[in-house]
Amino acid sequence: MKDVIKIREDLLDKLAVVQLFTSLNNTPSENIADPLVNKLLTEYHLNLTEKNDYEFSRIYKHIEKSLDIILKSYKKALKPKKSYKDIAREFKSLYSDEQELYSNGIALGVLDKWFDSNALKFPKHLPFHTKVGLGHHAGHANIEEEYLLRDAFYSYLKAKETNDILTEFGKDIIAEHKGGRMDDKVYWELTQFKYCLITYARLSVVSFYSFLEAFINSIGYEYHYKYENILTDSEKEILLGKSNGRYISLEMKLEKYPALIRKDKKQCIFLSDKSNRVEPYLSFFDYYKFLRDASVHYSPFKEKITMRVEDWIERADKCSKVTIEVAKNFWDFCYSNTIGPVYLENLEYDKHIKIAEERINIENKLYNKYKT
Repeated sequence: MKDVIKIREDLLDKLAVVQLFTSLNNTPSENIADPLVNKLLTEYHLNLTEKNDYEFSRIYKHIEKSLDIILKSYKKALKPKKSYKDIAREFKSLYSDEQELYSNGIALGVLDKWFDSNALKFPKHLPFHTKVGLGHHAGHANIEEEYLLRDAFYSYLKAKETNDILTEFGKDIIAEHKGGRMDDKVYWELTQFKYCLITYARLSVVSFYSFLEAFINSIGYEYHYKYENILTDSEKEILLGKSNGRYISLEMKLEKYPALIRKDKKQCIFLSDKSNRVEPYLSFFDYYKFLRDASVHYSPFKEKITMRVEDWIERADKCSKVTIEVAKNFWDFCYSNTIGPVYLENLEYDKHIKIAEERINIENKLYNKYKT
């Protein structure tokens, strides 16, 4: 029999890769979260680590054959780019460093270094820093700008929904008081409900701005991630949001990133000189940036945030449309020959409205079902 230690190490490497692949498998019965799969892999691990040499020598060939069969099926589907030993070493290192790995997931770019990540069948254009789910989360991926975009549309629709209710509330008040002064209790209720609308509208403006920042940062980081080896130090720094050690503005990123990403290196967006700004950038930076800044860190010298509910609804509506237009415009300048980004529903406004509507419907359904 060969060196027992080496055989154990070799089989533990194969087991680690099987663990990785079953963790990514979104077929429930083949996923590591399945009790039978989990039990089998746990038993293999115990046999490989706790059996004495004599007992191990009697069972290791059975384990090896089983692991080889599993690996063969995955190799055909995933087309590994590295040996199972290299994948095992890197995965185990990642596993030991990231204690919440099964909660946080693995970056898509890391997986792509191990095997053909297209086999996971995620939407096109998904950035390499996207976290891919493991175990119970297999088949799902998390990217921050998607969360922020969904928050923005959710808040915007909640503001509209609240406005519809407020309109009916107002009609009832007028009918009940027949033009006279409303009593203090009704006035208090009406005021609090107005605050709800304004809260949703203001948060939607903040979220739309936050989405655009995250989206642009994400595109810069993605390009840096993929092409770090051919970029100059200055280009790397800019794509990571800095220049000469200092953070650069959102306006500069919008100007610089397409020029770095495009094959022709052409600058397409001009914002530094305010007189050269055109729509949709003109509205976004000459109004909504100031409204967002005032909403986040207000002072009397900034844009006012005390407005009528009608004004807040109008601001939220226009901000939603302007932000999506800026994002689409920016994507088109960076990747002129593509329709996308697919992972964000190609930034189609109506699709995101429907996603937000579904979210609110589920919220209302569960609230009505379980409220006490």
